[in-house]
Amino acid sequence: MKTRFLTIGIIASAALLLSFSNSGVKSNGAPAGSTGAPDEQTCAKSGCHSDAALNSGQALLSLDFDETTAEYEPGKTYNITVSLAQNGINRFGYQMLALRNSDNTNTGEFIVTDSTRTQIFEGYNLFADRYYMTYKYAGTEPYGTGLGLWNFQWTAPATDEGAITLYLAAVAANNDGTDVGDTVYTNSLTLQPKATGIHTIAENIFFVFPNPSQDFIYIEGNKGDSEVKFISINGITVYHSHLSSAKERVDVSMLESGIYFIEIINNNTIYRNKIFIN
Repeated sequence: MKTRFLTIGIIASAALLLSFSNSGVKSNGAPAGSTGAPDEQTCAKSGCHSDAALNSGQALLSLDFDETTAEYEPGKTYNITVSLAQNGINRFGYQMLALRNSDNTNTGEFIVTDSTRTQIFEGYNLFADRYYMTYKYAGTEPYGTGLGLWNFQWTAPATDEGAITLYLAAVAANNDGTDVGDTVYTNSLTLQPKATGIHTIAENIFFVFPNPSQDFIYIEGNKGDSEVKFISINGITVYHSHLSSAKERVDVSMLESGIYFIEIINNNTIYRNKIFIN
């Protein structure tokens, strides 16, 4: 089962240069810095595909990650599928980048599995240390009616590097020989590490209840001093404190509704589970 992340017009983004003419496709991969990642240009600044507002069209951009949760295991290789669906469109393009959240530097390694439609592109100038997965000449052709689709792999870094974000931008082009009338879409996925030696709270090491919760939770089973964190699905630590007693009440009323990772660190071991806030 895969983790699927979808978006229709929700995030800030970048430009993908896709231009066509009667003689055929002119573009053979998006230029470096086109994913909407930190420090990368937006469509408005770059000037291409900039007549339509970002994420303003009717396309559905999907990022399918070959894992049931938004987590990575150091050194493991994952299958990724990017797709962009929009009726009446028959030219598509995309670009993806993986950065560690701590310093926004390149991490992991992309692997080409379909050399006809995809390629790895090394950045230059400001983006010289970044590596991008993007389309090739033949990859602009629809995979199916009104569907752009690309398959490839990504190998996680060999060690735990903390949260890692996959940044994605894609374009649906009208194939009129100009950049006018095309629409750019963006998506991103933040992955948390599966640290070695993690045990889940479900294994009765810690008890967290009630779950789901709205106002407060109890954490029971602490021995000695422990550190507790609540981490959002985007990899942001939204709560950080210490546990000093065997059973403690934690106020969660300040958290927005959604899914969070709860981490309890005790004796250099991390215990992790999910908690749902209503």
